[in-house]
Amino acid sequence: MSAESGTQRQLTTAALRHVLLPVLAFSLAINLLALAVPLFSIQLFNRVLSSQSTATLLALMAGVFIALGFVAVLEVVRSRMFVRFAAWLDDALSPLLFRASLRRDRAGGVSPMADLNRLKATLSGPAVMALLDAPWAPVFLVLVFLLHPLLGWIALSGGVLLFALAMLNEWMTRKPLARTALGNATAMSAHDLIRRQATAARAMAMEESLFSWWHRHRRGVLDHQALASDRAGLIVAIARFVRMGLQVVIMGSAAYLVINGELTIGAMVAASIMVARALSPVEAAIGGWRQWVGAREAWARIRAILAEEEKQDRLDLPEPKGAVRVENVTIAPCAGRDPLLSSLSFTVSPGEILAISGVSGAGKSSLARVLVGAERPQGGHVRLDGAEIYDWQHQGLGRHIGYVPQSVELFPGRISENIARFRPDARDEDIVAAARAAGVHEDILALENGYETLLGGHEDRLSAGFRQRLMLARALYGNPHFLVLDEPYSNLDQAGLKALIAALEGLRARGAAVVLIAHRPSLLARADHVLLLEKGSGHLVERKRRAKLQLLDGKNAETAKQPQGQCSPAVRLKNRVRGRS
Repeated sequence: MSAESGTQRQLTTAALRHVLLPVLAFSLAINLLALAVPLFSIQLFNRVLSSQSTATLLALMAGVFIALGFVAVLEVVRSRMFVRFAAWLDDALSPLLFRASLRRDRAGGVSPMADLNRLKATLSGPAVMALLDAPWAPVFLVLVFLLHPLLGWIALSGGVLLFALAMLNEWMTRKPLARTALGNATAMSAHDLIRRQATAARAMAMEESLFSWWHRHRRGVLDHQALASDRAGLIVAIARFVRMGLQVVIMGSAAYLVINGELTIGAMVAASIMVARALSPVEAAIGGWRQWVGAREAWARIRAILAEEEKQDRLDLPEPKGAVRVENVTIAPCAGRDPLLSSLSFTVSPGEILAISGVSGAGKSSLARVLVGAERPQGGHVRLDGAEIYDWQHQGLGRHIGYVPQSVELFPGRISENIARFRPDARDEDIVAAARAAGVHEDILALENGYETLLGGHEDRLSAGFRQRLMLARALYGNPHFLVLDEPYSNLDQAGLKALIAALEGLRARGAAVVLIAHRPSLLARADHVLLLEKGSGHLVERKRRAKLQLLDGKNAETAKQPQGQCSPAVRLKNRVRGRS
């Protein structure tokens, strides 16, 4: 059983404890050494000025500079430890969170990788340092009490007031910040979708209209962000006023005590310094509260993902043969909505091709994603060689599955990398074999850079049909035993369609199980079974009815008017099926 997520969670917790212990020790040492300045003030006013000893003054100054030097060194070491820990955290969690972000892409919300970046930025910034210094504030308050109880009670009252302001800041900004984070994620997702269709937007002069639509939706996000910033700014201003006013009260009260002979001038200065030292981390924490709250929520979401992945540890089962069984699968677009498909069951044996057809919106693409394990159904089971598809360790399962999604998009990189699924151990002969099986090898060689042609850049001019054939080659890479092809012909010309048909026959010959989502009669005729989805259910179409299946989303190019004297493809298909019967 794979326990990658559980191990990563344990390592992260152990590493956090391993870092926190020395960091807390450094924080204690830093705050204790910071006492050198108020102690210097006491000695300066109470001893040096009265004795007028230059040697004592120089010795005290040397001691203070040594202490401050150690403080500087320890602060640098403490900061670097957190920077290194943030980098280690990225190395430890980014593989798992990257995969989680791909699985959650359709669900929306905040990206796990964005959460990781926010957590790293907080760990590397000043907010965490202020939080580490804040627990030592009571030490300085106790020392102020020792100088005089009145000063201690004043300082304690100011500390309680600042803490109350911090809690008020949390309460007033929590909801606006949460809505801002969710709104920003949604706005960025919409922007990415628009950007991917920039050509169509420019061609039809839609830029201004799209911006107006996008800005209307983003306006609400900006309002929540402004509300949170206004409230936080108000609390920060009040906290700064309280801290500075508190120092004035402390100095005034200490001066009163000096006048009455209850306190020395050195103690008065020392009390002011220690109160400032005690309360400045609290004020800094209030100022960075927004960043800290965001990091805390990000870490909570990351821990939830780690816990979920730990519960879903999967078996690394033997290589499958390709026997697929779908049992009472129910697929719904979202909770509370009527299901697209309900209690759907069918089987695909090795060496068989099952074609799935149906009207637009019948749930064909949703079913395809469920079959390859990219999404979970709301009910039922998808079994591969008898094992629930989600019981497989997903990296191991993916090597035995080929998938061509409906959207015609490839990843940025070389053609060879895309075909090889970006596997670092890919062999050239396997890449070429997949390209040959998809009938695209010669076309790749005709390109100026062949298999080294870069995709995704500004010089990428490959046609949609070419990309679809490359996607078929990627699906065929590694000779998978189970393939799901979602309308893999939508952008193909006649040559590409012939190559697809040849690839299907090759898959049948080597015993692979194929699920083909299609409408074209020329492809339906080559299927062993045809499953028609309609009204939330599916039923197998008899062989005699296959010739009558037309394109259910509109007229297919194959059923267009033919030249006189020639039979239409539908008629030829009907004759071919009758001949088989």
